[in-house]
Amino acid sequence: MKKYLLLFLPLTLLSCLQEPKKEINTNYIQEINTELIPEKPIIKDSNLTFLKSFNGKYPNEAKIFENKKFTDRLKSVLGSKYEYLIETWQVEKPIEIDDNFFISWACQKHNCYNTNFIIIYNFEKDIIEIGIREEMNTSVFSDGVKKSNILTDWERDI
Repeated sequence: MKKYLLLFLPLTLLSCLQEPKKEINTNYIQEINTELIPEKPIIKDSNLTFLKSFNGKYPNEAKIFENKKFTDRLKSVLGSKYEYLIETWQVEKPIEIDDNFFISWACQKHNCYNTNFIIIYNFEKDIIEIGIREEMNTSVFSDGVKKSNILTDWERDI
């Protein structure tokens, strides 16, 4: 039994250090769930222009998830998925302000390729979009009708 344990433990630790391969299997077509209908009524009376001041900062540094306007908007769009996003939002990229869009990206620690997130806010149209990739299954949430190209590109980036 000790032999198996001694063999299994180093293999397990070694597998945590390896980067996942980014091979695309063309025989496998992943179904993308594009749910644009939230579970709760959408709150759209909260303009989020304050997000423009966070360009280049990390989301935790900017404390965006402590801002009531921002979190209320996320909760209204995500419904029950909000808690999952908060619990799994771990490894972050700096916030980008690109043209008229706020873009924030993060992933689950040690599982970035399979489980990651994007939050996009269109300042001009006052629309928030959230993408959740959970173990390679993609869901999209929005309080608008048409998806941005940024979100469409994120969905395809597997």
